[in-house]
Amino acid sequence: LRYFDDALKINDQQASVWSNRGMALKGLDRFDEGLQSIEKSIKVDPKFAESFYNQANILAKIGRAKDAILALDRYINLVPKSSLAFFLKGNLLQHEGNLSDAVKSYESAIEIHPQFIEAMNNLGLCLVDMGNPELGLVYFDRAISIQPTFYESIANKGVALEKLGRYEDAITLYNKALELKPDFVNAHQNKGVSLDRLDKLEEALECYDRAIFLDPKCGSAYFN
Repeated sequence: LRYFDDALKINDQQASVWSNRGMALKGLDRFDEGLQSIEKSIKVDPKFAESFYNQANILAKIGRAKDAILALDRYINLVPKSSLAFFLKGNLLQHEGNLSDAVKSYESAIEIHPQFIEAMNNLGLCLVDMGNPELGLVYFDRAISIQPTFYESIANKGVALEKLGRYEDAITLYNKALELKPDFVNAHQNKGVSLDRLDKLEEALECYDRAIFLDPKCGSAYFN
């Protein structure tokens, strides 16, 4: 941070320095000061795209999702081929419950970067939550075909199959995901749901207990 301040004493019209200074302040959890620094960067050069991306990151960190999305839109307007920007926008929209727009953002990310497995995974989850597990399976399978050890998509494929009533197949996938990542809380929790549907209650309770052991804040496991 000191080096950024020293550079600005020499020349305070450096948009990149103001922007990077803002991210340094973010790293220190000084979010308001970080935003102020980035706003100065934007004032110096409104076409310095990185400032809007950094601004979005800080806004997302402090829970200002709608403002973060607006900042990302300004970034995308300057850098229309940024798969990461569309991915981050999709994340924010998904967490805000705007699934249809999140799907569009993830689709844009994948169009730019056809190997973007994280975007495929999140797009699949949106489709499952929108009541279309069949199409969600397409994206989970696509991600797994690119990276066969991508445990998140393996487990989420299980979620889609569970929605389709294919509980045994879902459990097989949860087990596969847990072989790759034994402490994957969601896989334990969701495996419990499928076991519950099959009336294997003792095994289901073991899964819920394991999920709670790994994450004492796993509310869905307590509920189940």
